[in-house]
Amino acid sequence: MRLTWWRLPLAVLASTEVLSALDIIPLQPVFTDVGLLLVCLAVWLAFELTSRYLTAWWMVLPGVIALYLDAGGDYWHWYATVPYYDAALHAFGSGAVACWLWGVLRTHGWLVLTSVISLGTVYEIEEYLEDVITGSHRLGDGPDTANDLLMNLLGVSLAIAVIHRRAIIDHVLHRINYGGPARHSRTQ
Repeated sequence: MRLTWWRLPLAVLASTEVLSALDIIPLQPVFTDVGLLLVCLAVWLAFELTSRYLTAWWMVLPGVIALYLDAGGDYWHWYATVPYYDAALHAFGSGAVACWLWGVLRTHGWLVLTSVISLGTVYEIEEYLEDVITGSHRLGDGPDTANDLLMNLLGVSLAIAVIHRRAIIDHVLHRINYGGPARHSRTQ
């Protein structure tokens, strides 16, 4: 069964970001509303394009949580005031992307790992372009970018390990209960 519940929280978040950008609600981000909105819309588009594969909560919920944590970090200035918030969110966000990609691609970890690392690099480029276009300081300094990429690697690796371990446990339990290999054991 397809999951569609995620549309409501994404609509609420995107609406909040638009209203903030138009100064209708008094939220002042550390960086820019435009960057937040672009990321939210990109995730929404990715979920829409792959919605027929989104059959389990763990494929979607981490992504929705990551978007809200990103917006919270920007609007409530946690990026500037909470130590390691940016690093933790990069690790969690890349893990969330890994969950989504594993569910969509239904494949081994190497393709998911390389895809998430590539998407993390694209995200860093988005931060750079946002700085160039808006004058924000979202990208940070050189060590910040390297740290972000390292946290992306850590997050996706941990997510793949957890998903793979769960798949092995599901496979073993299915064999015990039904005497044969589980079908789609990697994603269920």
